[in-house]
Amino acid sequence: MVPLISYLNSFFHFNLINRFNDNFINKVTVLEHCLDLNIKIPNTLITTNSDELNVFLSENKMIITKSIQNPFFSLNINQNYKAYFSTPTQLVTLKDIPKSSCSFSPSFFQKYIPKQFEIRSFYLNGIFKSMVIFSQQNEKTKIDYRNYDHKNPNRCVPYILPKKLEKKLHQLMLRLKLNCGSFDIIYTPEGEYYFLEINPVGQFQWLSRNCNYSIEKTIAKTILKNGKKDKNLYSALYK
Repeated sequence: MVPLISYLNSFFHFNLINRFNDNFINKVTVLEHCLDLNIKIPNTLITTNSDELNVFLSENKMIITKSIQNPFFSLNINQNYKAYFSTPTQLVTLKDIPKSSCSFSPSFFQKYIPKQFEIRSFYLNGIFKSMVIFSQQNEKTKIDYRNYDHKNPNRCVPYILPKKLEKKLHQLMLRLKLNCGSFDIIYTPEGEYYFLEINPVGQFQWLSRNCNYSIEKTIAKTILKNGKKDKNLYSALYK
């Protein structure tokens, strides 16, 4: 599998959109880059110890847990059926933590950041297309807007991020060697922006549809334009 991934990376790395293995981005490394670039992130703890978790909860009052890696996975039920699952963000309270000291698998925790609204921002080659998600008026989506309420969907409207923040996020993408991705950001009642994560293969259709951004057309044009460059390059290399 590794040689195959290396081959695919070498084949697609010139001018197209990201690389084959960019879906396996390291969240912890991303957060470290954010700190270095002065991008606000929630207080974060990765631990295997319930005592450390108790201290973290005491210091931060409200905390959440979510997947360290990709939250989506599949399970083969039988030869004809595969089920898909996700692990949404969840609040962690004192009753969720064992009273006696114990160990568990490495787990990811963050301080819960109050939201005025959430932002999904699609990035492609230095250009941002952003959308506000008014998730706080619905108890189902208050903690994680991905707990979709299909009967009463969140209101979503176009949004423009501050240029200063866009510049920092662009620098983050350069460090990660990504030219495309979807940012999840919190805007607090105090007017602060908190970075949550970057998804190199994040969904963009609903953002494009709700805000009339025509992202699909932009992606198609990018692939066609850069695909021609790659075709010319490979023709020159393998003459």
